[in-house]
Amino acid sequence: MLSVIIPTHNRLLELKKCIESIFQAENSDKIELIIVNDGSKDRTDAYIKGLHQKHNQIKYLEQSNKGPAVARNNGVKHTRGDIIAFTDDDCTVSKEWLTNIIKAHKTHKNTLVIGGYTESASKKDSGFITQFLTNQAIKNEKGRILYFPTNNVSFKKKLFDKFKFNEDFPYAGGEDLEFGWRLYKNNVKSLLDKNIQVTHHINPSIESFNKRNELYGKGNLLVKKLHPEHPTLSNIHLDAFKLSTIKSYLETPLFGFAMLKRLNDKEKLSFTDKIRFFHYLCLHKRYYTKGIVKEFNDTKIEKPKFLIIDSTHKCNLRCKMCDIVLDNKKDLSIEEVKSLIKQGTKWSVKNIVMSGGENFIRKDIFEILEYAKKQNIELGVLTNGIISKVFFEKLKPYLINNNLSLIISLDGKKETHETLRGKGTYKKTIKTFERLRILKKEYPQINYNSISIILNNNLEELEWLVKILKNFNVNSIQFQPLLANNLTMHERKENSMWIPNERLELLDKNINILKKLKQKNPKLISNSEEELELVKKYFRKQLTKKYVGCYAASKTMLVSNDGNITACKTAYGNINTPIENVWRSKKAEKARKLVAACDEPCLLPCFVEVK
Repeated sequence: MLSVIIPTHNRLLELKKCIESIFQAENSDKIELIIVNDGSKDRTDAYIKGLHQKHNQIKYLEQSNKGPAVARNNGVKHTRGDIIAFTDDDCTVSKEWLTNIIKAHKTHKNTLVIGGYTESASKKDSGFITQFLTNQAIKNEKGRILYFPTNNVSFKKKLFDKFKFNEDFPYAGGEDLEFGWRLYKNNVKSLLDKNIQVTHHINPSIESFNKRNELYGKGNLLVKKLHPEHPTLSNIHLDAFKLSTIKSYLETPLFGFAMLKRLNDKEKLSFTDKIRFFHYLCLHKRYYTKGIVKEFNDTKIEKPKFLIIDSTHKCNLRCKMCDIVLDNKKDLSIEEVKSLIKQGTKWSVKNIVMSGGENFIRKDIFEILEYAKKQNIELGVLTNGIISKVFFEKLKPYLINNNLSLIISLDGKKETHETLRGKGTYKKTIKTFERLRILKKEYPQINYNSISIILNNNLEELEWLVKILKNFNVNSIQFQPLLANNLTMHERKENSMWIPNERLELLDKNINILKKLKQKNPKLISNSEEELELVKKYFRKQLTKKYVGCYAASKTMLVSNDGNITACKTAYGNINTPIENVWRSKKAEKARKLVAACDEPCLLPCFVEVK
């Protein structure tokens, strides 16, 4: 079977034409069509749901606006075909497109990647130049294929067992170039079949043209950082960036003339066309370079991967290993939480998470979830899992639509869990996992995870935790060593939850078991094997900055319930200031240096990375 994937974002009119062309093509009855709605705010959702009733071949996926790389990976996960083809929502396919893809893959059984020929719908406007430059970049000077634009390419599905699109690319620009280069470096066999034809209906406005080229520049700089050796990007010099950028601007007319000559050799342009296209080529170079400069400046200090909002310190439990209790400390207001979510979304922070106490006891939690839904994001919420049946029913729509993901605490078997968290908590948390497991059978896209504290009380139960949580079909399991919770090393040593010296061999044994389980279930246990190994050093008080780096103000932005933005015990700003400004402030830079010097690090995955 052939599976066709179309990512789409706010282009309903173009998408309709794309889908119509696919169903008018030969062999359209032999495919499945997967449409991934990447957070569209137009009427795409209603249209596709209506279309789905007429065509049972359509599979419809929704996600928050995370970019085409995430959308394509999401689509691949839901395919049934052994061949996967991609096109874009602003393209129409030829009548023979499906037939020729199937034929090409049957003929070339050992070729994993087959690209086609894409032409612009018009030969007079700026879109023609965009497509011309794109086609020029497909092959190197020796004629070897470097990449295929994802509006007209197909793959054997088994390729995706090893390769995925890089989800760190948040927009349409560079993600296909980066993906293609990884395939090239791994000697993945590919070919170009010009019988596989697509027409690209590119927005011809100058505003769209300039924005598009700026995004290409931003994306290509990200590719350059990941792959400095990429031949297409040899004119970008990160070590002499300012000088090379000035040179690039000055060479704009030369670029225009060189590309115009190539175009004229192919198309035999009129004098008027030459003037117009030279102007477009120079505009392309100017805004492409502008995008490179903008991305370079933005990534001098990269934006955080996590925005953690400790919205409350109120909790319905009194867990023995936690220093957050039911108190009268200030909660962040609903307006403050909404503002943080809005700022994080606009800033394209990948993970926005509500933490602190128990957020589900906030009276306005559903107003917050509804706001997250309007922002088209997936909001992570840490919870103890004490969720009633009625409350769970109210959460279901947000889980199903991927506006909510859960991180639920489970620390061991009934006696262990209740010793730590209180009588009756185990049964209630297990019931929540069971409800989620049942819901996931019908809605496999829902996202719920677990976190388990490693401490003296549950050493013998770590393997059991993996097995039971796997049975509950969680997306991932995170193991977290007992935190210091403001105790000194001496006090930790005396604490009954801290693992004593006489039980360190047992710790080692169970960590080794977890590492073996990680090898068998690489995606289930989110800790790396290196991180698990470092747990041994942590409880021996041998973990130092030699082994891990703390990125509390570099990888993660933590907003406390009093509105301060903190890194460990250091506040470097407040939400009264736009959080992006706080992130780039001198105080933030000082905080980064301070946490980098910490010689008693924790192993919190959202703060530290193994060196």
